[in-house]
Amino acid sequence: MGEVKWFSKKPNTDVLYRDVDQLFTQCGWPFVIAENKVIPNGLFWSSLVGVVMRRSVEYSATPIQDRCTPDITHSTSYGGYNYETNMLILGLMALSWLTVNMKKKTEHGHCRNPVHKTAKNKIVGCSIGSEFHKGLYDDCQSLLQDFVDMIKNSSPVAIRAPKE
Repeated sequence: MGEVKWFSKKPNTDVLYRDVDQLFTQCGWPFVIAENKVIPNGLFWSSLVGVVMRRSVEYSATPIQDRCTPDITHSTSYGGYNYETNMLILGLMALSWLTVNMKKKTEHGHCRNPVHKTAKNKIVGCSIGSEFHKGLYDDCQSLLQDFVDMIKNSSPVAIRAPKE
């Protein structure tokens, strides 16, 4: 069997970051407070589903395994509307937003001390805030590397057809 590719192109972290960032602008935060309770923002989450679906269709190479049956309706494939493809895109979108966001906060020196200068209604230019966010970014990178190492070390082995 030839090399199987899930995506037709490499995901662009900046594009995936902007997708999520635009949802914050258009829909508000993922959770809101109503009647002293934290509740999900349905508009945000339903809009996120739409963006995930659109990106899944855009990126999916629709890998197909049709050697097992001559009936194409029973072949195994993973296109843009499959759960697995959607979950992969959702994970990449979340990680793209998180890492780009933490990088920006590090580079801009975000903090919440009101005596610092502001830019676009955010406190910036704080070296302590920058170091704090850099530490979080580095920890995130370490967590992700540990995760990648774990999945590499637990890579499945494909079963073989019995010898006749």
